[in-house]
Amino acid sequence: MRNIYIGAGAVLGVLVLIVGIFVFRIYMDFNQFTTLWPNPVGACVDVATSVGPEDLAIDHETGFVFTSAYDRRTFRAGTPVRGAVQRFDLNDLSKPAVDVVPTTPEDFKPHGISLYKGDDGTKRLFVINHPNAGGHIIEIFDVAANGDLIHTESVTGEFIITPNDVHAVGPRQFYATNDHANESGWARRMEDYFRQDKSSVVYFDGTRSRLVAEGLTFANGINGSPDGSQIYVTETTDMMVRFYDRDPATGALTLDQQVPITSGLDNIDVHPDGSLWIGAHPKLLDFQAYANDPDEISPSQVIKLVPKGERGGEATEIYLDLGTQISGSSVGARWQDKLIIGSVFEEKVLVCDLER
Repeated sequence: MRNIYIGAGAVLGVLVLIVGIFVFRIYMDFNQFTTLWPNPVGACVDVATSVGPEDLAIDHETGFVFTSAYDRRTFRAGTPVRGAVQRFDLNDLSKPAVDVVPTTPEDFKPHGISLYKGDDGTKRLFVINHPNAGGHIIEIFDVAANGDLIHTESVTGEFIITPNDVHAVGPRQFYATNDHANESGWARRMEDYFRQDKSSVVYFDGTRSRLVAEGLTFANGINGSPDGSQIYVTETTDMMVRFYDRDPATGALTLDQQVPITSGLDNIDVHPDGSLWIGAHPKLLDFQAYANDPDEISPSQVIKLVPKGERGGEATEIYLDLGTQISGSSVGARWQDKLIIGSVFEEKVLVCDLER
């Protein structure tokens, strides 16, 4: 009996050690032991929005900003609510954001968005929708001259599995990231904590969808170069930006570069000068705690990445806040001398002067 007792104790000790090593590795990989130093920019203004302006798109011609917002905590508490796409004007920050999708679609939980401008000057906004009824849809809206949206169609596809962000490349053609291979449950959590490379990029050619990139680890933000020759994808848990060469005729993607950036990378905005502006979570476990408890805070970060051809890209931290000015940043973008920052759970977008 004594030998059995000692053996069971040894097994328990080994299990505790394994779990301890695993937890320590997660804390290391997700930057929990890293000391963060605030890196502010100039004066900032809060623009009131609906809860959770997770992604945004800027019309650089008009100064309109479109935000996709959804109250995720209320939904998780068991109360389905309707999300919103809202618009505000960077030329007049005294006014709050206003809804521009008032009724259609009725079942609306928006996520990533993308603004497309055609050669004829027409504009369309593409919005990922996770309706309460189930499934995943890309909603397409025409953008009127005054910034109002007119719903035109809802697109589904076999390979649009767990869409997180979308990048439009035509009037009804787009790429989207599938951030997981599993929609829910332990299998999805295993993808996150074990950093499994099961996520993907899907392309919709106007008729059908197909996978054009696989083997990614939590594929999150997606955008493209101004000339359309490259597609950029962030991997949140692998802390990487992938550069893909794009074939405009077929939509096929070929991996060109992988640029490591030590942060939990989220959405990408591409400035007209070609630079990438990336919202990020420098401590992913802090963000997870904040997602579960509104009394917690999560650091916010914006990174600028300038592509450098065969050398990948040069990354610079533009902004870092410990979570008091804005918590849980998911997107950063530049317009003229302004930095615009959105968040997964706040009721505002932060607009800051880039000149200190």
